[in-house]
Amino acid sequence: MVQFHRISDGLGDFGMIRVSPWLHPVLDRSSVSMRVRVVSLNQGCCLMLVEASAILMLVEIIKQLELMSASAMFASAMLFDVGCRIP
Repeated sequence: MVQFHRISDGLGDFGMIRVSPWLHPVLDRSSVSMRVRVVSLNQGCCLMLVEASAILMLVEIIKQLELMSASAMFASAMLFDVGCRIP
């Protein structure tokens, strides 16, 4: 991109218009590489967001399991401490 600025500074607007047919292949190639980078960045961000939401879901499931386990332990402790029998 620095070269484009140098050409613009040296030749002015009319000079840029005159050399634009030579510069378009360079610009097209750089736009393709930029597009590839943006797509890669987007996929990486999406993957990170999906992983983060999966981790949050896993944490919530673990919390629920711990709560259910604590409830079951409390219920079994109450059942056996009182000496109740299930018929």
